[in-house]
Amino acid sequence: MKLIRVLILICCLACPVNAGEYKILYTRSGINASMPSVQAYFEKGLPLKNTITYTQVPRGLIVSIDESEFFEPQSIILKSDGKFLLDTIAVILEKFDNPCVVESHTDEPVSGMGALKHDWELTIMRANAIVDYLVIKNKLPYRRVFPLGYGEIMPFNDNVAARNFSDRRIDFVIFDNSIKR
Repeated sequence: MKLIRVLILICCLACPVNAGEYKILYTRSGINASMPSVQAYFEKGLPLKNTITYTQVPRGLIVSIDESEFFEPQSIILKSDGKFLLDTIAVILEKFDNPCVVESHTDEPVSGMGALKHDWELTIMRANAIVDYLVIKNKLPYRRVFPLGYGEIMPFNDNVAARNFSDRRIDFVIFDNSIKR
């Protein structure tokens, strides 16, 4: 049975394919020229701190901010200073049409947090709190801002600009508009 699967795979790979018969779901023309401009706006608007880092990736720009700028330990309530940061982020996002995903990451223990059993649950609630604030308070279109919570499963690796807050962060992923569907 395994041999038959291998033979089918080899035949499929060896057959010429007419590209016109298949739809390509996503195409990409390279990094959008507006991404450096987006980063420049963030660098001007956000305070110069060691708790903020920028990473250009193929999907766009990631603005990583230490979670302590937004939340107290084991909390889902936005801090006042965090609201100020989000107001600034909203003003910058309004200048561009790029969609933004708010990705929350933490390796923080959730013991003593009631119904929460896993840190990914905490990150989901934190990402939701940030998106709610951006959409309700700052009137960003809900179709442009999406929350995601990863818990501890997506730590910074050596291939990005790791900081001392790297596994306890909120990532604002501003997608490159050159991605077409």
